[in-house]
Amino acid sequence: MRLNEETISNVKKEMIKTNLESGGLFQGCVYGNAFSDEEEFIGVGDGRAGEEVNDDMYWRWASMTKIVGLLFLGLCLEENLINLDDPVSKYIPEFSNINTYISDAVAVPDEFDKYGTPVYNMVTKTEKGLGDKITIRDLVNNKSGLGYGFWGLGSMRSSILNPLAVTKSGQRMISFIQHYDKLYELGNTSSDSLVSYYYKNPLTETEILLERIKQPLLCYPGTEKIYGVDQGVLGGVIGRALQMKGFKCTAAQYCQWKIFLPLKMEKTWLCGKGLNPPKDVLEKLTDGYFVRQSNIDEQGGPKVKLNKTYRCFEEEAQGDGFAYQELNRYIVSQTDPPLTDYLAGAFHTSGAGTLSDLCKIIKVFINKGKYKTIDENNKVVFKQLVKETTINFLLSSKMLEPELWGFGDKTFNLLSPYETWTGGMAKTNDLQSPELPFSFGNNTYRWGGYFGNSFIFNTETGNYMVSGTQASGASWQLNTLPNGKPPTSGFQVDAIKLYQLLTSNFDGKY
Repeated sequence: MRLNEETISNVKKEMIKTNLESGGLFQGCVYGNAFSDEEEFIGVGDGRAGEEVNDDMYWRWASMTKIVGLLFLGLCLEENLINLDDPVSKYIPEFSNINTYISDAVAVPDEFDKYGTPVYNMVTKTEKGLGDKITIRDLVNNKSGLGYGFWGLGSMRSSILNPLAVTKSGQRMISFIQHYDKLYELGNTSSDSLVSYYYKNPLTETEILLERIKQPLLCYPGTEKIYGVDQGVLGGVIGRALQMKGFKCTAAQYCQWKIFLPLKMEKTWLCGKGLNPPKDVLEKLTDGYFVRQSNIDEQGGPKVKLNKTYRCFEEEAQGDGFAYQELNRYIVSQTDPPLTDYLAGAFHTSGAGTLSDLCKIIKVFINKGKYKTIDENNKVVFKQLVKETTINFLLSSKMLEPELWGFGDKTFNLLSPYETWTGGMAKTNDLQSPELPFSFGNNTYRWGGYFGNSFIFNTETGNYMVSGTQASGASWQLNTLPNGKPPTSGFQVDAIKLYQLLTSNFDGKY
């Protein structure tokens, strides 16, 4: 499978092209084949100012961490630690306190918030025992009703929320986010489940979740698929299940023991006080980079200039909310593991490590639960990490009904009409992109993350790719490029282009 120089050159040209079109600073990708065990790293630009991007750098995985959580879920189901139909409140008793959900949202005529979003008031209903109806299966399906808070998304806020106003579920979401706005104005700064930069200090999943469940659910449990904090909660469920079984560790520590160590994922950690980062984190963590289109959230640093790309370590960035968001969560250490804090280090959007380390998880899926290692006789052998039946279950969209993730027709949607959510990735069903003249087959899986990262793999061919940019999705992109033209590049489409180039199923014309 060894890539030839022409392919590598074409991939680098594509990376440079998309960087120029988006204002990006660098890209990196790892491409390999799980059957031939060959792997190649390709990168362009400076992953840190003045330092060429390389495969030894640490990347923020964001939502790509969900594939780690999905594998860990399968392992814990095998070990009978949990059952999919268990109520979440069996493990997190605070869920029994949930008794309200948003049943409707009413528009306030001719009124808009400071982001230009129409104002909606929540209509809530109360039902005793509502929280006890949320099951682990609901978490896997993103049907808990928890969703995201994401009220602090800076310049991107209006472009994300405004399209949701065309559906009733979207209007409920808008009313919920505007409810969070009021909480922040009242001084409650620990209830946002995605963005921590308002706090300017890292929070654990526990601190965020316990504030979140004081507020209404976005829907009645089990009725609507709304992408959100569910897998973070799942990590907490597993952590509490371990305690109930007598284990003296958090879910993050158990994951490290059962998955990271066997796979020799020595450059991976779960962030936000889950697992301590490596000692060289400040030397090798790639720069997060940002653009502030405006300072409408009033969190911009005193030296930050609008519509200009800057790096989180630059003097110009200090004091800015995005710099806090992109950095502190990934470098924070703990000296005393919070054994009673069973939500700490859950599998929400908190993973970091090298791109090659994440490939090791993907290869377990391709190799039907097995991984390659060296035995006591110094021979290469395959060992079973999880059962093949477990992998089949995790990969199959049959574990979820084939409905779309999102808020209805004409709203933004991370899944196309040809994909279904499997709990940590999207399974493609002959995905035909309306924007690009190529497709994926039925054996392809993919997902992307907040920092411009993506993974794509095919269980039949064994091909896989993990790519990254470290561009903050909340701030990106530039209003205009240095040549005066608007940006044209989106990271999800970029990853598809790269994968097509690498797998030689692409004619080079867009």
